[in-house]
Amino acid sequence: MRIFMDESGSFSWSTPGISLMTALVIPNAAMDGLTSRFGVWKSSIVGKSTREVKGSELTSAQLESFVRQVLPHSERVPYLTVVGADTATTLESHVLMAKDQLSQQYAHLAKRLLEHDPPNKSQAEDCTQLSGWTRKRSAVNFLWIATAERTIVEAIQLMICGFMEQQFDQEFENIEISIDRSFIKEPGPIRFWQEYHRASHLTRAKKGEGFMVPKDWKLRDHPYNRKYRVEAGITNLADLLRDHMNFVDSKQSFGVQIADICAQICRRFHGGDKKLPAYALLERRIIGRNGCKLLLLHFNESSLFSDGPENHVNLRTTEEQILEIKKSGHARKTP
Repeated sequence: MRIFMDESGSFSWSTPGISLMTALVIPNAAMDGLTSRFGVWKSSIVGKSTREVKGSELTSAQLESFVRQVLPHSERVPYLTVVGADTATTLESHVLMAKDQLSQQYAHLAKRLLEHDPPNKSQAEDCTQLSGWTRKRSAVNFLWIATAERTIVEAIQLMICGFMEQQFDQEFENIEISIDRSFIKEPGPIRFWQEYHRASHLTRAKKGEGFMVPKDWKLRDHPYNRKYRVEAGITNLADLLRDHMNFVDSKQSFGVQIADICAQICRRFHGGDKKLPAYALLERRIIGRNGCKLLLLHFNESSLFSDGPENHVNLRTTEEQILEIKKSGHARKTP
């Protein structure tokens, strides 16, 4: 299974409005057909040139031809999910405060690790570095990170629900995530990003917002359950994040280029062009939770804590968290 992601918009307050990220979810078996159709369409736009086609440079008519030729109605896949943020309604100060509070939590975790297990200095040092890296992020940068993290979550859930039939089981043996590299290029930032994603998912699972997984997957030893040890709504994504998530140069990935054009279509529509023909054609592929076509992240006072970071950090293992979630009744599985 493949997931390709790219964004559209600046995520900034200098040009307030909706910025978003699109994730394209497609089985490996359908990739050759998708890239072949894209190559033919691309040649109709730039001829024999090898340059990348960016969604921002395309006219309404070209966007419409893209959907008709690359994502025709006759093809079931790919599916899309869309996550965004609106800097016209979300205050920059709230995003900065959320970012700083997260940095404080990582710093306090480093302190707790040294107190609880002094020999484990390397893990504490990792948390200290992660705290510093988080603190140095700009509001724009942090809003992008939060949007990208939630987009991956929604894409994985879409992948599960969209391809739960037994005929797709083999596809889950190899899941690859490709994201336009943007600012994340070096090993350090990639490692910090992976930890941010892991921590965010554990927090979400504790709130009862973990991935929904079909019950019968366990009965037939589904590859997803086997690879990621699904239990009590917690999915161990370490292998996926460490070895199968890549920040790539979009010039080298047709999948990311397609995600970019889809993101552009969605942003133009949600930015006010409600009669955009390309979106009317693309909309049926956009699948979000509860039928949502655009999940908007929003930071406000309720996103922040009013006490100290020590009340929002714990050293429980994944196994201990699973037991707690089971007791709370928050484990989530589809019928």
